[in-house]
Amino acid sequence: MSRAKWIGDDRELARDCRRLAAAGSAISTALLISDLGRSKCFLGMLRVFKPQSPMSVGAWTVMLSGASSAASAFGESLQRRSVRLPWAGLADLVEIVSDSQGMPFSNYTGVLIGATVIPVSNQIVETLPIHSGISGLNSAVAILELQGHTNNALNMLGIGASTIETLEGVDEQNKRIPAIEPLKKGRRGLITRIGGVLSGPIPWSCV
Repeated sequence: MSRAKWIGDDRELARDCRRLAAAGSAISTALLISDLGRSKCFLGMLRVFKPQSPMSVGAWTVMLSGASSAASAFGESLQRRSVRLPWAGLADLVEIVSDSQGMPFSNYTGVLIGATVIPVSNQIVETLPIHSGISGLNSAVAILELQGHTNNALNMLGIGASTIETLEGVDEQNKRIPAIEPLKKGRRGLITRIGGVLSGPIPWSCV
């Protein structure tokens, strides 16, 4: 494969990554506002930043990630259309902000759920952020591969994410903690195990 073809593939992958990040941030913001009940509640949470509050940190992370990823995707589209505006070339710079928010954004759900008083989540709080982040990474890789991308680095990310998902699932099932028994028994346990198999062993075995 020629160097020009590799560069073209990388640019297409970068474009789709930016668009996927922007779309995911927009959907996540809408879901968060829906959970809060009113958009004013979300805006109200941005008035003060409270590091000790997972909800406050999450709201700011969603806002920063959404704004930067949307700006990056928009700037990149202007570059492709050769629109020469002073701020059209800032896509790469804004992407740095979006990248810096990617990790806390993907782990946010796990941290928030783990901070509750629900025993089934509170007792495995140390692994929930990891599980949340890896699940998000695995899903992103799957979406990008379904779009036709076969980048080796992307494949390795998928293999790594599926491996961690598998190890997390085995560790969770082997824990002898009474509070997490609902994850092992009955209908909920079955759903949990099916989800774990579909996100871990099956993708890993198909490599």
